[in-house]
Amino acid sequence: VDTCPYSLMDLCQLLLITPTLYLADQASKREKQKLAQYSDREKTTAGVIDELDRSTAALKTSIQNNTLYSAEITKKLLAPLELYERNRDQNPKRNKATQKREHYEEGREDASSIGSFDITNPEAFSIDVDDELSPALVAEYLSTDFTLVVRSDIDQESRLDTSISYHEIVHAYQDYRLKSRVASGDSQAMRTYMSLREKTADSDERLIISNEEEAYIMQMYVLNILSQGRLEQEARSGTLTADSYMDLFHVQPSERSMLDFFLAVADAMYDSSTTIDTVSPIFRQYMVDHHRRAGRVPYDITPSGDIRIIP
Repeated sequence: VDTCPYSLMDLCQLLLITPTLYLADQASKREKQKLAQYSDREKTTAGVIDELDRSTAALKTSIQNNTLYSAEITKKLLAPLELYERNRDQNPKRNKATQKREHYEEGREDASSIGSFDITNPEAFSIDVDDELSPALVAEYLSTDFTLVVRSDIDQESRLDTSISYHEIVHAYQDYRLKSRVASGDSQAMRTYMSLREKTADSDERLIISNEEEAYIMQMYVLNILSQGRLEQEARSGTLTADSYMDLFHVQPSERSMLDFFLAVADAMYDSSTTIDTVSPIFRQYMVDHHRRAGRVPYDITPSGDIRIIP
């Protein structure tokens, strides 16, 4: 019989150590897999951001070269895209997935879900990819953590999808304006800022109706530029139909209902004589009714900076 090279004590220690080593090895594998998932998402998000950079740059050129609107209106339409460019050039961590990976490596996995306002840089916002967004949304700006969220399958060749991205960048621009006022010490802006982030039962669905009006109006102006004035002309003459815009705006068949909605907004805007400078009561009510049907709670901002539900 061969002699066992281990003492009884050695065998006992080996039996105790082996499960510990196994568990440590499994934990290390899980750690590597999780980190690989974060890295893959970071690359995916970077690719979507690159495409978004290109489509917004092309849109900026179209707006700059338009002959439909005055220099003053053109300047207003360009302002959100100029903010986008400044964020692109000056915010090396705009990729939300990069933030998430770094926070995971630091043991702060939940930190990325908490929006932190850098008072020295109110222009900064992040960009993330989330395919759980409804296809009808394509993109969404989340003011709770200063993030522009887009679907990975957003069609950057679609003028409609590009206009929706622009709409959400307008919301980022509105957030920037509010944060800039907060950073300057404006007490009314601070009251509004805190009220919007107050934790209430409906806080996730509340929205400032004037912000929505502005975003939709500016989006309609952009779509009018992309149609070389045809959108406004046909809306005013009552000849606006979706079929002719499917090809013009490079809309996929799956997005037909989305196109129908935005053309209805254009109809409501032009029929009510709403402009980028003046919102008619009719269009305001149209916006209020639309968002209520969608389950959101429309709010107004009072002169003191408080927010109140629109009756």
